[in-house]
Amino acid sequence: MKEVFTVEKYLTTLRELYKSEENEVLKKQWLNLGLALKQMIDSNEVLLFDKADDDFQKALFERLDSS
Repeated sequence: MKEVFTVEKYLTTLRELYKSEENEVLKKQWLNLGLALKQMIDSNEVLLFDKADDDFQKALFERLDSS
């Protein structure tokens, strides 16, 4: 069964990646991605993740699971 990634899990993951990141450039990118996602949630935009996002999702959660 494929795991469903909720918006809350994305935000939690981004927050953890931000806190654990030592590279300031990457840290800023995690922060910006989290802020953009939060802004989409606050403005009630529909979040659609198509097949193109599968690699991003996989990489993001593999990194979280390995930490």
